[in-house]
Amino acid sequence: MSNHDSSASELPFDETPLPEWADEIAKWPWVLIHKNPPIIAWGKEGTCPHCGHHMSIIESNRPIVHGLEVSRFYEARRNDGIPEIVYVWCNCDVAHPPEAAGEGCGQHARIPFSSALPNL
Repeated sequence: MSNHDSSASELPFDETPLPEWADEIAKWPWVLIHKNPPIIAWGKEGTCPHCGHHMSIIESNRPIVHGLEVSRFYEARRNDGIPEIVYVWCNCDVAHPPEAAGEGCGQHARIPFSSALPNL
């Protein structure tokens, strides 16, 4: 549950990266959500530190997991296909003005992935 006051004006969509946003998202734990080789997937979710809305992230060693599209912005992969760094963004379902700007509040970053995973 977010502490966000929905009666307040929404923050405008802004893609200017905030380093503290990336740092906070990187702290959220990755949770194993699917393990059925050859596909293994992890997720993390929480309250966007910028806009205060719920957001979630799904990453995998493959580009598609049960019809859910996951990030394809991998910068480097290990030999087992697991990305080392992933591109994440706020994907809240709240319209941030201007409404046509896109999904989420605009915050995005590249964060470590494989080094932050719990052991399988």
